[in-house]
Amino acid sequence: MKVFISADMEGRAGKTHWEFSKNADPGEWGRDRHIMCEHVNAAIKGAKEANATEFVINDSHNTMRNLLIDRFDDENVELVTGQPKPLCMMEGVDETFDAAFLIGYHAKMGSHPGVLNHSFCPLSIRDVRLNGKSVGELGVSAGIAGYFNVPTTLVVGDNVVAEEAKSQLGTVEVAVIKKAINMTSAKCLPLSKANEVIKKMARMAVRRIKDMSPLVYNTPTIIEVDFFMTNMADAASLIPGTERKSGTTVSLTSSDFLELFKAFQAMFMLGESVRMKLEY
Repeated sequence: MKVFISADMEGRAGKTHWEFSKNADPGEWGRDRHIMCEHVNAAIKGAKEANATEFVINDSHNTMRNLLIDRFDDENVELVTGQPKPLCMMEGVDETFDAAFLIGYHAKMGSHPGVLNHSFCPLSIRDVRLNGKSVGELGVSAGIAGYFNVPTTLVVGDNVVAEEAKSQLGTVEVAVIKKAINMTSAKCLPLSKANEVIKKMARMAVRRIKDMSPLVYNTPTIIEVDFFMTNMADAASLIPGTERKSGTTVSLTSSDFLELFKAFQAMFMLGESVRMKLEY
C-alpha cells in the first residue's frame, strides 16, 4: 500500500510566524526543519501500523529544500526535494498511490483566525477559485491527487484548516495540533503530543481509505486568480488562453486539470516575479 505525503510547514506544531522558516536565522529554520521531519515520521509510523508499505514525501514549503533526508531511514521512503516542480506541492503523486496525506497545511487566504492563512503567494494572491468556489492550497493539492483517483485521507494543521478539509473533502481524517487565536498566534500541543495525534490519525486515515473519495473537479474546469495588484495580473495574463476578468483577476478554462494547474503555477510565478521587482 502506497501513501503520498505533501509536507508544508505553516501548519506544524508551535509555528505562528514565517520568521521560523527563514534560513537567515539558522536556529529557527533548523528547528522548523526538524519538527516537520518528526511530524512526517509520525505519520509514516501510524500508516505502517495500518499496513502501508511505501511512502513518497514531497517537500512542499517555499524553497522546497527543507526536509532533511538523513531523518528518513526507512528503505521504503523516498523524498522529492527542490524546485521548480511540474506539480509543485504534489510532485510525485500518480495513479499507483492508495492515499495522500497533507501535513503541515494551513487555511486559505482570508480564513480568520487561521494561523498564517494564505493561498500560495501571500503577498501576491488574494484568492483562487475553481469552478466558482474559493480554494486554498489544500483544495488544489487534493484536486491533483484526485486527478489520479487518489483520495486525500489525512490533513494535519490547525483547527481552521481542519474545518476547510472537512468542508471540501467530506470524509477525511484530521490531526489538529494547534488551535488558532489569530493569524500569528495559537494554542499549541507540545511536540510529543502532536506527534502522537498525527500517528493516531494517520493510522485511521489508512484504515478508512475505502470510506473516502478522491476530490475531482467537474470539467471543463475554470480557475480564477485574484491578484493584489494590476501589474501582477498584467504578467499572468501573458499566458496564452487566459482571460482578463477585471483589473486584478485572470481566469483560464481547461478540460485537463493538470494542464490547468501548470498554467496556474506559471500565473502565480509571474505575479510573484513582478512583486519582487517592485520598489516602494
